[in-house]
Order: sequence, then C-alpha cells, then structure tokens
Amino acid sequence: MALNDIYKVDLISEWQYDDTVTMRTTFFYQCLSSVATAANRAAEALEEDVLPSLVALAPPHVLFMRIDAVCLVTPTDYHSIDVTPLAGTRVLDPASDPAASFLCVQFVSNRAGPGTRNGRKRFSFLYEADIDGNSIDFDIISEGYANGLASVMAQTIAFGSIIFAPVVVEHPVELGLQPAVRFVINEYNLSGKVSTQNTRKS
Repeated sequence: MALNDIYKVDLISEWQYDDTVTMRTTFFYQCLSSVATAANRAAEALEEDVLPSLVALAPPHVLFMRIDAVCLVTPTDYHSIDVTPLAGTRVLDPASDPAASFLCVQFVSNRAGPGTRNGRKRFSFLYEADIDGNSIDFDIISEGYANGLASVMAQTIAFGSIIFAPVVVEHPVELGLQPAVRFVINEYNLSGKVSTQNTRKS
C-alpha cells in the first residue's frame, strides 16, 4: 500500500551559462491516499503543481530536464518524467549577468521544535542584480515569483484524487526502508540571505 509511504522526488536541472552544471533538488512527500503504487502520480503532481512556480523564478539559463520519483519503502514503485527541457522564464529589465552557479536563493520551512532542524530548499536562480552584499535584493516582480514558489512548496500536491503532503524525514535515507517523518511542512519563507550549494553539507 502507498498510504503513508514516503516518496523521494528528484528534480533534475542544468545551469547553463559559461559551462554546464547539473543540479538535483530533492523533495519528500508522504502519500495520503490508499493506492497500490503512486510514483507516477508523485512525479506528475510535482510537474503540475510545483514546476510552474520554479520556472517562473528561474532564469532562462536554468533548464529543467527530468523528474524522478521513487517510493522509499518499495523501490520498484519508480517513475521518471522528461520535461522537454524546459527553460526558466524570469528575465530582468535591465538585463543582468547570471550569478555563479553555487550561489542560491534559499527557502526555509517551519520546524517541529528545538530538537528538529528546519527544512530548506536552495535554487541556483540568481542574477548578479538580485544580490546586494550578502543579501537577496529581488525586485517586486521577482519577489512575487519567490513568494509564490514558497507557497506552493508548502502545500499538498495532487494528481487526480491522489494527494501528497510535503514532509521532512529523518536521515540517512535508504531505499527499502521507510524513514521516520520529522514533521509535515506547512510553511516556507524566503530567506533574506544569499546561500550556497556548499551549505548542503551541513
């Protein structure tokens, strides 16, 4: 049964400016519906409900390539979707150079309590004009896109009647084992500070 099973959904993208950097953003969702398998629906739900807001915030040199979904407790429940590639659509006026691929805009989720770390999502979606020192300085339009993305990442996603809730799970994550859910995410906030891909090590 997929009911309450945890799905790991990976969004594969490429940062293409002076070179090509492959990026993987991982989401965890708990299936809230009684179905036999649901990896295909998890991938399709992310494509339908979350990907448009990512495209709106991403610059054109970021290409979204693929979505992979797997049920952690039943790894044979796996599905992959190619998404064209699909380029980001956020263009600044006046134009600005892309920031380095390791510089990221960061979103921070709520946490269950002092014993649990916040969930985080980081994206290499920045232009040089978005950065003021160590802070994010989005224009009004870009801030609207960022807040829209924060909102959709904190919501349940669905394909048809099959519903998935965003969660933070206990690590390390291993295929074939159901991880413990630390908490259900119900809020993401845009961080005012520039982050880096390197902070994923911490």
